[in-house]
Amino acid sequence: MENVGKVLMKWVPRLQSYSSYCANQIYAKDLLDAKKRDPAVEDFLQRCLESPFSRRLDLWSFLDVPRSRLVKYPLLFKNIQKHTASTHEDHALIDQALEIVERAIKDVDLGIGVSKCQFFVEKLEFLDDHQKHPLIFESKSIVCDGLLKTGRGTELHVFLFDKILVLTRRSSRGDETVYQVYHRPIPLSLLAVQDMADERTSQKGSFKSVFTQSQPTIRHSFQVLNRKDASLQSYVLQAYNEQDRQHWLQSLSTAIEASSATAEDSSVLAGSSIGPGSSFQYRDEPYSLGNTSSWARSVSSLTSAFVSTEIDETEDPPIP
Repeated sequence: MENVGKVLMKWVPRLQSYSSYCANQIYAKDLLDAKKRDPAVEDFLQRCLESPFSRRLDLWSFLDVPRSRLVKYPLLFKNIQKHTASTHEDHALIDQALEIVERAIKDVDLGIGVSKCQFFVEKLEFLDDHQKHPLIFESKSIVCDGLLKTGRGTELHVFLFDKILVLTRRSSRGDETVYQVYHRPIPLSLLAVQDMADERTSQKGSFKSVFTQSQPTIRHSFQVLNRKDASLQSYVLQAYNEQDRQHWLQSLSTAIEASSATAEDSSVLAGSSIGPGSSFQYRDEPYSLGNTSSWARSVSSLTSAFVSTEIDETEDPPIP
């Protein structure tokens, strides 16, 4: 076929329609799951699955085809180009088409991230207004999310947004799943992470609120804390395996670094100098670093392992 490059250049701009389709998939999946709770719908979908025309694929597999197909186009274009002479006019046109496809994939990924973030923010349930931190609603993506346990064994669904860490407990409201916010969220600008690496409680009183004599070791655990006030916001979280723990540590580190590198975070301190006795503004709220001793304690809280610190974790808030 001659002039395939021109054909591709006419066709690839239409890939922009994938952005809205793929961004809406998380809502479509939620609706489909809700409909499948109807026995009649579930029975119909099961009979379709068992029919030869379905090729043993469920409905969601067909709905997800456009997204999975989109990411295969760059490989297809490269293979076409591989068999096209470099002197042929199609070679340069395929290059241009490839750039458009790759931009479309980036736009789709961005749209999916924003949509997923918005979807779960809408599912959050707050116990009081203090939990409704503005950064939750300003977030545009979810860096990582999944199930973790507290030192007490309470199962949490943790959301690491691009601007804030939110701990929640999954609950049901009729047929709807909601995520009840567990304590106050921690902005990434104030978040510190401590790799506990199977810490043992050999010292009496260490972490007494989360460790017990019958459980001297919490495996696959790490600690997240508020650098401004670790005594009030410090949580030991346990992953289900070492791979999961490493994934969380990497995601937390990446998110914190990305947050500190943004222009917003670099200009958040309004004071001309930061040190003992100085004051500054953070998000239009004044803060003071106090005297030299309190400044030293603040710096120390960033680097210490908190092994000898007793964490008085408050009682779990009830689920109404």
